[in-house]
Amino acid sequence: MRSSSSRLLIAEVHSRIDDFSAFEGSISAVGFVKKAEDLSNKMFVLYEFARTEGRAWGVAERERLRTTTAELKPCIYKRR
Repeated sequence: MRSSSSRLLIAEVHSRIDDFSAFEGSISAVGFVKKAEDLSNKMFVLYEFARTEGRAWGVAERERLRTTTAELKPCIYKRR
């Protein structure tokens, strides 16, 4: 059983996210609400989400997760 005070911390490479609102929406669709974001670093974006009060993880959340439209682009590394 999950606590209603669960937190989700995400640190992602900035260039992998095309649409920040779609990314945030896909996380919200499975029962989390955005508490904080830090876009100050030019390489990484940091998010903090909290579990929505009173929502249990169930079949509906799993289905929303499968049908989410937000995608992350692959990392492309430069050869040096």
